[in-house]
Amino acid sequence: MLSGRKRHTRQLRQALGVGVSLCVFIFGAIIGQYAYQIRRDAGFLPMGGLDIFRPAVLFAAGRGMIFPESLDLPELDRFLSGALDRFDPEALPREIPGNHLFRSPTESFALTHWGLYYALGWCWRLFGITHDALGMLCALMAGIAALALYRIFRSAVNPLFACAGVLLTITLPAWLVVLPDIRDFGKAPLMLLFIALVLAMIRGRKWPDELFFWALLLGLFLG
Repeated sequence: MLSGRKRHTRQLRQALGVGVSLCVFIFGAIIGQYAYQIRRDAGFLPMGGLDIFRPAVLFAAGRGMIFPESLDLPELDRFLSGALDRFDPEALPREIPGNHLFRSPTESFALTHWGLYYALGWCWRLFGITHDALGMLCALMAGIAALALYRIFRSAVNPLFACAGVLLTITLPAWLVVLPDIRDFGKAPLMLLFIALVLAMIRGRKWPDELFFWALLLGLFLG
C-alpha cells in the first residue's frame, strides 16, 4: 500500500512537472510572438532586412538552398526589404542556376549559420513565404529558450522560484529587443538548452560510458 502511494505521488509530481514545463513553453512562445509583432507594427524587420536569406526563400519555393548566380526579381527584393508582406513562389522561374549553400565558400555567414537558413526555409515552406510566418519561428525559439531557462533554474530552486526567474528574464527589455532579431537570438535557445542538458547530466547518476555518450552527443549538438 505504501509503495503504491509513493508511486502515485511520483507520477503526480511528474505530471505536474510536465504541465508546468508546457505552460512555461507556451508563455515564452506568446512573449516571442508579441515581441515580433511589436517590431513589425513599428515597421522594422529582423536585422533591418532579410536580403541575406534569399536562399531560404528559394528553398521554401522548392528551388533548393542555393545562392543564385543572377536573379532580377523586384517582387522578391521588395519582400526581403519589407515592402511586401508576402511573396508568391510562382513568380520564380522554374530553373535557377546557382551554387548550393554548402558549395559557396565565399558565403562565410551562410556556412556558419546554415541551421538558421534551413529553419527559415522550412518555416516559410510550411506556413507560407510571409513575414507573419517569421513570428511563428520567433515564438518557437522563445518558447524553447524559456523552457531551457526553466530547467536551468530548476537545477537550483523549486518550481515556483524557477517560474519567477523565467518570468523576470523573458520580460526584460534587453530580451524583448533582441528576440525578434532572428540571426542574433537564434543562438540563445541552443545555448540555453545545452546548459540545461549539461546540468541535468551532472545532477543525474550516470556511469562513465553514459557520461561519454552524453558528452559526445552534447558536443555534436552544440557544434
